[in-house]
Amino acid sequence: MTTPPNYQGLYNNGAYYSLGDTVLTDGNPYGIAGYYFIRTGNPGNPGYAPEVGGAPNGSWTLYTFPKGIDGVGSVTGSGNIA
Repeated sequence: MTTPPNYQGLYNNGAYYSLGDTVLTDGNPYGIAGYYFIRTGNPGNPGYAPEVGGAPNGSWTLYTFPKGIDGVGSVTGSGNIA
């Protein structure tokens, strides 16, 4: 299983997180069960939880892994993704 950079473990509402730290949420009561969030604001302040359902807020944004060129589709000779 892949983990995002600066992974800090399961979100803890009393912990201090820096910008760029990523956490896993269990959806109870914060975030979405099994999804990662990245700290994008209010660094160092505890108690600013990821939104239930994953909406961005002033402190956290849902983390999405960068996509590579794999799976369905290919790069054609012209450089276009087909």
